Amino acid sequence: MTLHSDISRSSTLSSSFYRSLEAFEKLKENVLVNSWQYIDIDMSDNNNLYPFRFLAPHIPEPLLLVSGENGYECLSNVCTHRGNLLVSKPSKKKMISCNYHGRCFQLNGSFKSMPAFEDVSDFPSKKDDLRSFNVGNLGPSFFVTLEDTTSFNNWLSPIKETIGWFPFDDLQLDVSRSNDYTLNAHWCLYVDNYLEGFHVPFVHPELNASLDLTGYETVLFHHGNLQVGRANEGEMSFEIPAGQPFANENIFAFYFWLFPNVMFNFYPWGLSLNQVIPVSIDKT
Repeated sequence: MTLHSDISRSSTLSSSFYRSLEAFEKLKENVLVNSWQYIDIDMSDNNNLYPFRFLAPHIPEPLLLVSGENGYECLSNVCTHRGNLLVSKPSKKKMISCNYHGRCFQLNGSFKSMPAFEDVSDFPSKKDDLRSFNVGNLGPSFFVTLEDTTSFNNWLSPIKETIGWFPFDDLQLDVSRSNDYTLNAHWCLYVDNYLEGFHVPFVHPELNASLDLTGYETVLFHHGNLQVGRANEGEMSFEIPAGQPFANENIFAFYFWLFPNVMFNFYPWGLSLNQVIPVSIDKT
């Protein structure tokens, strides 16, 4: 991981970008559809089928996370016969069935059966299987993409290369501390704000007291960046193994932004994960 050679340069997008409906829609079609997105569901129960929407309400593609003997996979949650929604709530089932015409699928998405279609020629075909989507996880947090333009391992590599020693698998979702916030702003403005630390002394007084802002560092990589928050004397910090990046330093937090809209904020106590979801051009 190397520092960008033009780190000293900076520029700001024209305000017309944030007011352009055309640009807003192009971001949806050319960026967000191809991106890795967090799957916002609680899997602490004993179910094996978890319906969700890809990036609702902006891109509400119906998907289904399936927990099976061989791990997890993500399938389309739309029946290949007449487009009916297959699973409406978390469930535990041995197969996936449509309550419209009775079409059934295996848990891997392959077609299983359909009433009154026993003697139909050229049936079933691959088109009758549920489409599968690439899915990956970081500990208990799962992510999915509609189009595989970047592998999950490549997308996540900055985190693994920097703090691969972190106990990701020990993380547990704390629903009581999870929140949604509505902002009257373009989603890219939130990302812009996250990517600079100038606001910290003014809007985060407790964080400002913990951080040594003279040692605040930004590291750029191909599809994201890392902001390194060094701790003031006496504040909590990571115990980083010898030989690892930032070993023997008092690091209060690692703030990763992965393109285009997911933030991983690692602290010694755990992970705060942010997902920035567009609602409209001026609401996030």
